[in-house]
Amino acid sequence: SGMEKRQIQMVKIVCRKLKACIARSYAPQVTHIVMASNTAKRQDGRQCVLGKRTMKYMQGVINGKWIVSFDWIEQCNKQWRWVPEEPYELSGDMNHGITDAPRRARESLRDCKPKLFRKFSFCFQDSYPDKYPSTAVLKHLVTMGGGKVLAGSAKHRRRGVSNSNGFVLCAPDLMLPDANCIYQQCGLEPLSLMWVLDCISLYRTMPMDTFKLRHVDISPTPSLST
Repeated sequence: SGMEKRQIQMVKIVCRKLKACIARSYAPQVTHIVMASNTAKRQDGRQCVLGKRTMKYMQGVINGKWIVSFDWIEQCNKQWRWVPEEPYELSGDMNHGITDAPRRARESLRDCKPKLFRKFSFCFQDSYPDKYPSTAVLKHLVTMGGGKVLAGSAKHRRRGVSNSNGFVLCAPDLMLPDANCIYQQCGLEPLSLMWVLDCISLYRTMPMDTFKLRHVDISPTPSLST
């Protein structure tokens, strides 16, 4: 993900040489995601690598896949074998810096620990602006993180039984009146989709307060008769 043409060509050469398959997009059978990366330095002076927060990176983290730098491919090519991944595993992304999310997610899923979104239910807008993940990608991230996808989009849901752990994932620039309208219609709190992305980046469940898009109490005002 995010690599130059020459790097992609090298990945193809190594995969042919070592008899591996290449997937053009994320699929359940994917085992490794190879990323373009930049060097960073830990507080103790040790070097590590960070990658861009692409959708493939996010899908790799939430599914506990190996996410490695292109250097891993180069070493595999030099040694004519698959070398151990640990020295080349990414330590985070360029949005949040060194988080060790890829390693922690991989180990968490390996050890069958509870998933990030296991306590939450979500429904979605019908579509999102192009700069944000699609509805299909968001559903995949939420589901792989243990969350429940509620039937129907926010537009077609009707207010029912209150669900304190149910949310509508919305574009972060949704206007307040639109957020209020969504809440009034379906009774679920509008939540910025960035909450999902940041939870995955950090591989921990973030507090929601700063991601909620409905900042005012819009409970109906009681009418009084005299």
